[in-house]
Amino acid sequence: MPQNVAELRQACAEAADRMQDASDATTQAKAALRKARAAAKTADDKGKANAEAEVKAAETAVTEAQATYDEAKAEAEDLLEDLGRAREVEEKMRDRATPREVPDGTVAPAVAANQNDEARKMAPVRRMLSRMIEQNTEGRIKADAWLKTAYGDEQAAYISKATHQLSDYATGGALSLPDFAETIIEGLENMTVVRQMMPQVLNVPGSLILPRETSAPDGSWLTENEAPTPGTFAFGDIRLDPKRLAIEVVISRRLLDMAARGGAAVRNLEAYVVRRLRERLAVNEDVGFLRGSGTEKVPLGIRNQIAAANAKAIAGATAANIESDLRSRVTVIQQANIMIIAGYWIMPPRTIAHLADLRDANGNKIYPSIDANNTLLRYPILMTNQVPINLGGGGDETEILFGNGPSVLVANGSDAEVRVSIEGSYQSGNDHFSLIQRNEMLIHMELYADVKLERDAAFSVLTGVTY
Repeated sequence: MPQNVAELRQACAEAADRMQDASDATTQAKAALRKARAAAKTADDKGKANAEAEVKAAETAVTEAQATYDEAKAEAEDLLEDLGRAREVEEKMRDRATPREVPDGTVAPAVAANQNDEARKMAPVRRMLSRMIEQNTEGRIKADAWLKTAYGDEQAAYISKATHQLSDYATGGALSLPDFAETIIEGLENMTVVRQMMPQVLNVPGSLILPRETSAPDGSWLTENEAPTPGTFAFGDIRLDPKRLAIEVVISRRLLDMAARGGAAVRNLEAYVVRRLRERLAVNEDVGFLRGSGTEKVPLGIRNQIAAANAKAIAGATAANIESDLRSRVTVIQQANIMIIAGYWIMPPRTIAHLADLRDANGNKIYPSIDANNTLLRYPILMTNQVPINLGGGGDETEILFGNGPSVLVANGSDAEVRVSIEGSYQSGNDHFSLIQRNEMLIHMELYADVKLERDAAFSVLTGVTY
């Protein structure tokens, strides 16, 4: 049994190879079954018995191959879980490790743990808060002085050093915050659907074109001096072009008044501002990443990148129909030779509730795993209101998406730009509100992001869902 991280990584690689072999065997078995069934249809009376026997043998082969694939997949998933735990243990052990005391000059001194890790992550936010305090007090409390009051001299010096390249509010009222977007986005992994799916995240300062191999010739089994059979490669590209996303948050200046004096109010203000920005970003990002129209200013959402062959309307709303429809969404991806490393379901709350309550003729839950561990057919479920429930001619339909998370590419654009204002007004619908009269402050944040699928067959969708 593999024990450490290195051994588990090797075991995972070997399990992935076995899973791929089983997938190939399943595909071949299914092709043989289709061929046998076609032959049985055209067989005469004399050969019909043999043809039917071949069909049964082919069906048995498919069942065995699928069972082998399921077993290999389960083994791979178990090893991935073991690897994750091993990594966590390794990190904890490293954090708890203490250097052994030795005489001076014997060895180089151990490097102390970075005590400023939190300060590094939060430095852009804390710098922004200090400027907000200065603006709110009309300069009576200077930004640097407030940082010392709120966080102490050492932390204030670190924050000032980490953010010394920031532009000033005086230059047009904008504050360019290096790493600010990273600070806010870092907390989105558990808030947005797409970022929970283990996507590949790239930092892209501008447009980026990634080459993509769309097809390749099959490999060749050769003798010692035999040349491989030539084939044809086909190539395409993936264009990542981060789009501008602007979000706005209005906060009470009363929070700033309390935080100006330092103490616990500082942490309250810091947590409140970060949480509000993350919540607003999470909702708006999922809207674009899941169902964006792909116009000049909006990303092309995952739903609109799915291959047409991977979209299927429901067969009905009976338990049997639902079971068949759901399994077909997983199978269609597997049949495209896509290894599902981290599969996820995406659906609205009402659909999850319906599936969780679905029962058989004996009153037993058909999908008890939904309530037990939030999984469906062994894959996690992600709930979101960004999948509409008013689709279709009757306005009561929705969709269920399934896909392989690592096949998603998320591009984070350049640094965020933040503007803070205590004057003027802001618009809510058709109404305008005065910041001065309402004693509020407006935070306007802009960042850039995009999303693309590595392969359009890596996701599937079930349409016309009425439950």
